[in-house]
Amino acid sequence: MKKLLSALLSTTLATLMAIASPAHADALDTIKARGEMVIGMEVAYRPFEFFQNGDTVGFDVDIVKSMADALGVKLKTVDTAWAGILPALLERKFDAVLSGMTITADRQKKVNFTQPVAIGSVVFLVRSNDERIKRAEDVAGKVVATQLGSIGDRVAKQYEAKLVASGKKGFSAFKLYDAFPETYLELSNGRIDAVSGALPVLQAVVAERPGRFKIVDGIQDVEAYLGMAIRKEDTALLKFANDHIAELKRSGKLEQLQVKWFGSKQQVPDTVPTQLR
Repeated sequence: MKKLLSALLSTTLATLMAIASPAHADALDTIKARGEMVIGMEVAYRPFEFFQNGDTVGFDVDIVKSMADALGVKLKTVDTAWAGILPALLERKFDAVLSGMTITADRQKKVNFTQPVAIGSVVFLVRSNDERIKRAEDVAGKVVATQLGSIGDRVAKQYEAKLVASGKKGFSAFKLYDAFPETYLELSNGRIDAVSGALPVLQAVVAERPGRFKIVDGIQDVEAYLGMAIRKEDTALLKFANDHIAELKRSGKLEQLQVKWFGSKQQVPDTVPTQLR
């Protein structure tokens, strides 16, 4: 009888310990053991990540390369469609996501974010010769487009609701595309009137196509920022990433990368803002 009770007690304790223990090692330990850091990103989002001569390059790529170097491991980037990038992170397809992702209240319910690395406020991109659109409110009655599931998608819908609430017209149409490059082509060809997207991305588009496009701001009343998304349970990786970004800021390296890819420095906070959209 005592042996039976002892066996039952041992089984119960083992079960409780299994429940209390994490199902997976922290991603930081996995990265070190694997000898490779795996980062998810949508490689069609200049200047954050894009293909150039067969290589993946960009602002985000330079940041995660510096992280991998600091850990003494290789870097692997996984090109992933935007709509599925956070689900893939949660399914452990990669260790983290750094892909021009805006820190939002909804996303923070699913993942943790590092301190910001860049500004992600949403603006409109319009044709430079379109005199009809000089202010954000001038998109009332126009055709607006963006990438499906992007921050431009959510913010543009919110802005349209604000227009309608103020007694103005909404958009004549709101079109969603699988990737941003499609929207730039449609805008250039006159099939849409404006593209909503993050400021650094659309600044790069303006710089790459001189005289073709211009930026119109005034959509958001709260500044938005971009950061690295990490699973909630991977607290050690979060601390490492935050410490590394803090060092990039302290050394001036982050500003150098901003100038390299955006054309100018950006002032970003050292913690995730408490007020998020």
